[in-house]
Amino acid sequence: MTVTAPAASITLPAPVYVIASREFESLRGQYALADGRTLIVSGRPKRMKAQIEGQLPTELVAASSSVLVARNRQMSLSFRQADNGVVRDVLVTYVKPVEVNGRRVSR
Repeated sequence: MTVTAPAASITLPAPVYVIASREFESLRGQYALADGRTLIVSGRPKRMKAQIEGQLPTELVAASSSVLVARNRQMSLSFRQADNGVVRDVLVTYVKPVEVNGRRVSR
């Protein structure tokens, strides 16, 4: 099961975690979200992307071997894995974009 939750803000990791190919491979794939949409995590360790059905893809950076954060700080993906590395669920945390004069701005 995958759950989505709002957040006040999301920060980029400093420094960025260098995720190994095998670590990212265990996270890559399609996940059913609680609201019926699909989350797709794709790419390679240095060019990771996430896309939620109905939205544009977003670039990701790794905060750890099980947490990926959108470069635009609008979303964070926390993967919970079983001991064998299989992803059991994903927590998608998002920040609702702020609009000023009809334009989206970063927080």
